Amino acid sequence: MELTPQLLLTRVEDHRLNLGYNHHCGSIPPEIGQLVSIKELTLRNNQLSGNIPPEIGQLAALKELFLNDNQLSGSIPPELGQLSSLEGLFLYHNQLSGSIPLEIGQLTSLKYFSFDKNQLSGSI
Repeated sequence: MELTPQLLLTRVEDHRLNLGYNHHCGSIPPEIGQLVSIKELTLRNNQLSGNIPPEIGQLAALKELFLNDNQLSGSIPPELGQLSSLEGLFLYHNQLSGSIPLEIGQLTSLKYFSFDKNQLSGSI
């Protein structure tokens, strides 16, 4: 099942969007940036591909981001560094490449993160 903008915008419950473990495929639509009040975004364990949309950086209330166990590629968008409330960032087991953006170091609320099982380079 493809992850469509309509599916994203209609499945939010109690400031959470949990579409993990559903065999969703395709890319994450940029319309995800419209979910500005969401606190937890779970898209883990699907078959999502393509880049992480920079629009995720607009989710100012976001505390937990689970994009792990997909087929996401490209670099980690520096816009994720705008998520000042983020406490957990899970990007492991994808096909991400490049270096971890310096902006991630500005996430002072970040307590938990995992980027392993990607093709990332450089230092943390």
